[in-house]
Amino acid sequence: MATKDRPNGYWTQDRIQLEANKYPDRKVFRQKDYTAYLAASKRKILDIVCRNMPNVRMSLRDLTEEALRYKTRTEFQERI
Repeated sequence: MATKDRPNGYWTQDRIQLEANKYPDRKVFRQKDYTAYLAASKRKILDIVCRNMPNVRMSLRDLTEEALRYKTRTEFQERI
């Protein structure tokens, strides 16, 4: 993943929103444009810019069952 050098103050809420609109869900947003995702998270506007994305939540039981399919935490984190 290549990092993008941006000047301080580059990531306004409008720019973050434009980037977030390119992706179908938070996971893809985080993977494809981590700098915008991180800026949204730090500014505490992640829920606002991702409000149109589906909110997929797993129960603790489902999450545990899914985690047991992987050998390492890293593998689980990369695949979920």
